[in-house]
Amino acid sequence: MKFKKISSLAIACIISFWNINAQVNQDIPVKIGGSYQKDTEYQKAIEKIKLDDAQLRVTYQFKYGVIKQKDISFITDTMLLITGDNYSIYFDQNDIKRRDAFSSYVRQNGPPQVFMSTSQSEFSELTINENNYFSPSESGETAQLYKDRGKNFITVMDFDNSNFGASELYFYQEESIHIPWEIKEDTISVLGYLCTKANCDFGGRIYTAWFTQDIPINEGPYKFYGLPGMILKIEDSEKLFQFEAIGLEKLENAEIVIDENSRYLKCTKEEYSTIKKRMRENFTEFYREGMSLNYSYRKNGIEYIPIEKI
Repeated sequence: MKFKKISSLAIACIISFWNINAQVNQDIPVKIGGSYQKDTEYQKAIEKIKLDDAQLRVTYQFKYGVIKQKDISFITDTMLLITGDNYSIYFDQNDIKRRDAFSSYVRQNGPPQVFMSTSQSEFSELTINENNYFSPSESGETAQLYKDRGKNFITVMDFDNSNFGASELYFYQEESIHIPWEIKEDTISVLGYLCTKANCDFGGRIYTAWFTQDIPINEGPYKFYGLPGMILKIEDSEKLFQFEAIGLEKLENAEIVIDENSRYLKCTKEEYSTIKKRMRENFTEFYREGMSLNYSYRKNGIEYIPIEKI
C-alpha cells in the first residue's frame, strides 16, 4: 500500500462538485449549473456567472448502447434540460446523487485522516462489507453541456476524478453549430404534444427527431437544436442513442449559471474525447477502516460507444 496525502481542497472538489440541486428559498433564486464548492481555508469557491433565468425543465430518458463482454448492452439514464430565453444547460440528473452518496460515505464517522493507494490484489484481500465499502456506478455522465442559442455556441464543462486526489476541470467550446434538418409531414404524440418528424445527419449518424411547435423553444437534448419547437424525442438510425421526454415542468425563481473558467483547463473537442475515454476506462472503489480510506482503481467493464463518430 502507498500512503498518499490529499488536501482538504481536493476532497471537497471530489465530493461536492456540481451545483445542480440547491436548497429552495423563496427569496433566493435556485442556481442551476457550475460547481458547488464552498469557500475553504485553501481557496475561494469558483465564481458563478449568471447566463439566464431558468424557465423550463425537460426530463429525458436517455437509452444508449455500450459494449459489455463483447456484446451490445443498453443503459438508461435520466437527463435534464433546463432552458431560458437564450441559454440552456443539459446534464445527468443522477450525477449529484452519486456525489452525495460518496460524500456521505467519506464523512461517516468523521473525515478520514489517512489515504492509502492500494493495488487490486491488496484490495481484494481486505475484509470488506457493505458498511465500509463504496463503489461508484460504472455508468453515468459527469459533464455539463451549455448552449448559447443566439450565438450558436456550445460549451462543455467536465470534472475528471479518475485520478483520486488529483482531479482536473476541463472545458471545450464549439462555435457555429449548424444541424441540417429536413422537416417531414409525419406526426406522433409525445407527452400529449403533437410532434412533427425531422431528419438530420449529425456527428456521423443519421437521426430522426420529433419536435412540437406547441413548445416554441428552439431546443433539445444533448447538442440537438435548431427546429421551430422543442425536440421531445430523437434517436439514431441504429437505435444506439435514444432520447425521449418523460416530464416537463415550468420553473420560477431559478437561474442558469456557469463557472468562471479560470481554474479550468481549456482543450479542443478532440483532446476532450481522449480525456473522456481515459476517464471512463477505470473507476475508483473505496474501503473505509477507522480514520483510513483505502482506494484502488478497477477497470471499467463497460466500453462506451462514442455518440459522435466525427
